[in-house]
Amino acid sequence: MFRLPSPRQLARFARSNPMKHFTPRQPFAFPPSAPRRFSRSFSYNYSQPFNPHHKRNRFLSVLAVFTVATGASYYLFWPHHTFPSSVAKILRKGLWAESDKGDKDYALALKHYIEALQECDKLELDRLSDEYTGIQLKMGEMYERLGMIDEANFLYNEISTMYLKVLTDKSVTLSDPRRYHLVQKDLRVVAKLVQLNRTNLGLCKAILITHAILPNIIIDNKLGQKLSQLSMADLDSPESAGRLQAVRYLPFLDEYINMMDMLIAINISLGDYSYSINVNLNLNKLMLLVKYAPDKVLLNQCNLGSLLYFQGGVFEAEMVSILKKHGLDIKHKRPDQYANGTEVPEEDRIKFNALHHNFAQCVALASEAYENVTKIANNLTRNVRMGQDSKDDEKEETAVAELVALATYSLGVIHLHLGNYSQSERFLRESRVKSKSCDYQDLLGEIESELGKLFAEKKRLQTNEASR
Repeated sequence: MFRLPSPRQLARFARSNPMKHFTPRQPFAFPPSAPRRFSRSFSYNYSQPFNPHHKRNRFLSVLAVFTVATGASYYLFWPHHTFPSSVAKILRKGLWAESDKGDKDYALALKHYIEALQECDKLELDRLSDEYTGIQLKMGEMYERLGMIDEANFLYNEISTMYLKVLTDKSVTLSDPRRYHLVQKDLRVVAKLVQLNRTNLGLCKAILITHAILPNIIIDNKLGQKLSQLSMADLDSPESAGRLQAVRYLPFLDEYINMMDMLIAINISLGDYSYSINVNLNLNKLMLLVKYAPDKVLLNQCNLGSLLYFQGGVFEAEMVSILKKHGLDIKHKRPDQYANGTEVPEEDRIKFNALHHNFAQCVALASEAYENVTKIANNLTRNVRMGQDSKDDEKEETAVAELVALATYSLGVIHLHLGNYSQSERFLRESRVKSKSCDYQDLLGEIESELGKLFAEKKRLQTNEASR
């Protein structure tokens, strides 16, 4: 069966962005290797291809990437703040102990950080302050380095619980900037919690859903209505432009997108594909509305197409199961060719036709997602697409060009799977031209492979016609 076009070509594109790509089960095959040149210092999503036979292993590996990419942000802010002199004196001892000069004595460093926190308590330092929580997060880092994962997990849970309690307590008055900053810090700690509890996917899902409630409410309030109910057509008025601007500059927007990506990946690992699609649709809408970084919007569009195609594969697999049950030919006839006919016995016909409807809908939406990649890219001028102040214009432009080539290739694969050979050939040839123009070598190999399958299938059909 033909390859699903999404994920591993994209994995290197989001090398530091775990948990965003999906690989289907049969009847769709695994995607090709990823291009090596992609690298990101900014982490907003979660890569590594989804392997349905090793769901848990996939989740473990992508969260490890996330930790490397974003872990520093959880605690590095604290040394830049002003501490009381007595606290600063103790902190310097901790920093020395964990440094090379202190022989990386993490146990001694932890002892000093605990002492520093106790000193903060004596001085009645605000427990919500960056200074206080910064020391706690530094303690968490030392626990992790010492292999004391339970202690680190307990500490991070304590911090996130404190944030959630304060943020949801109506008796606590917080200014909007203060509230948004606390939400941002909460989402960062939640990411650490999920990383430490990565073997318990159900718990991770519960943590993410719980801590997503407040930012969801804030975003909906800024937009004037629920994001899920908002359409692009609602945003033409000056008032809407102001609302979008307010959402665009929410300090926790990047962390929120991180969280949604993690939630999508976890639900894929749990087999809840419909939930993942719904979250991805809303995330994609949000990124478009706030004019998020174009390459990341296009990446999310590609992933949405992959996920929809994947879900279609699940429906098709159920169709195949019904056909096998009744001994019907699936070698020379596609499952969708039995839809709305009389060959499937009446006892399963209604179910089969319903599955076919869902399959067709998923494939159509997947195609639309891939088509949108080209539309979005074409609607952007170079300055808007790349950002006038960007120092990586050429790199970003190459990334966009490769995503467009990948989306075009994906459309070719979808049409090949559906038996639309002329359209498939057109998209695959177009993708080959685009890949050559941006030197996308990894994809070129896959394109040639799919073209080979296409020509072999057309030759088989011609041979069958001639033999009749």
